[in-house]
Amino acid sequence: LFKANRPGTAGTSAAAFQSDAVFQQIKDGMKADPSTAKKLGGVYQFEVTGNGGKKTWTVNLKADPPSVEEGAVGKAEVNIALADADLVNMVSGKANGQQLFMG
Repeated sequence: LFKANRPGTAGTSAAAFQSDAVFQQIKDGMKADPSTAKKLGGVYQFEVTGNGGKKTWTVNLKADPPSVEEGAVGKAEVNIALADADLVNMVSGKANGQQLFMG
C-alpha cells in the first residue's frame, strides 16, 4: 500500500506484534499524502496472528480522511489473514505475497 521501512522490535512489549509498526507506517504515510490512498481506494481488513493471539486491523482508503484502525471497522472489501512474521517479511521484501498465498 505504502512504502514501509523494515519494522523493528525496539520499544515494543512482549504482547505487541511486530506488524503494529507496519500499520503505523501506513497511517503516517496516508497522513502525509492522502491522495495516494484515494488513488488506491478500498477497505482492507487484516487478521494478523502471532504471539499466541490475533489482531485485526482495518485500512480504509475510501474514508475522508483515510484511516487505519485496530479492530474490524465497517465492511471490508478485501480480507487478508496472515501471520505477524509473514506480514513483516512481506513488507520488508523478505517474502513474496504470492508465494505466501500458495503456501
